[in-house]
Amino acid sequence: MADESFARRAAKQRDAAILRSLLTCFNDHGCFETTLDQVAADVGIGKGTLYRHYTSREDLFEAALQAGIEALIVRCHGTWEAHVPAFDEAFRALIGELVSLNHQGDPLSPATLARLGCGCHWLSPSHREERKLVDAFAPLVRGWQVVGLFERTMDPSWIAAVMLALVNSLAVTRHGSKEVVEPSVTRAGPRRPAHESDIVSRIVDVLRRAFTPAAQFIPQS
Repeated sequence: MADESFARRAAKQRDAAILRSLLTCFNDHGCFETTLDQVAADVGIGKGTLYRHYTSREDLFEAALQAGIEALIVRCHGTWEAHVPAFDEAFRALIGELVSLNHQGDPLSPATLARLGCGCHWLSPSHREERKLVDAFAPLVRGWQVVGLFERTMDPSWIAAVMLALVNSLAVTRHGSKEVVEPSVTRAGPRRPAHESDIVSRIVDVLRRAFTPAAQFIPQS
C-alpha cells in the first residue's frame, strides 16, 4: 500500500510537471511550434512516458489549459479575499494582478490562457475551449454582483468577457511596450509610456461605467 501511495503521488507530481512545462513552452513558442518532444525534454522523461499520461497533443493542450485556468482562478480568489471587505480595493487589486501577469508574460497570464484556448479550439474545433476562461471567471463576477460592484441583472459571462478583452488588449500584453494610454497624456509635455497603475485605473473605470448600477457609480476624479 505504501508503494502504491508513493507511485500515485509520483505520478501526480509528474503530471503537474508536464502541464507546467506545456504552459511554459506554449507561452514561449506558441501553438504551432510547441511539440511533445519539447515538453518531454523539459520534464526529463521519454516521449513514451508522456504518452502514458496523454494520448495526443490535443489532450495535453486541453489538460494544460484546464490546469492553468484553475490555478489562475485560485490566484484571483486569493487576491480578492486578501482585500475584502474593501470591495472596490479588492476589485482594483484583482485587475492589477491580471494586468501584472500579462505585463510579465507569465505562463498563467490571462493572455497566455486565452491564446491557448484558441489553440485548443483550432486543434479540436468541436470543443469549446476558447470559452473556458470566460466561463471560469463568471462565478467570480457573480460574487462582484452580489456585493454591488456591478449591475445584478447583467449576464456575468458578458461582464467577464469584456473584462478579459480589456485586460488582454495590446497595450497590456505587449511586454516592455511603449504603448500610451490617455491617463499618461499631460498638457505640459509629450506622452510617456503607460504604467500598470494607469492601465488598471482605465480598465476599472471602463468596467464601472459600463456595468455598475447608475445610483452607485461615482466617477474617479
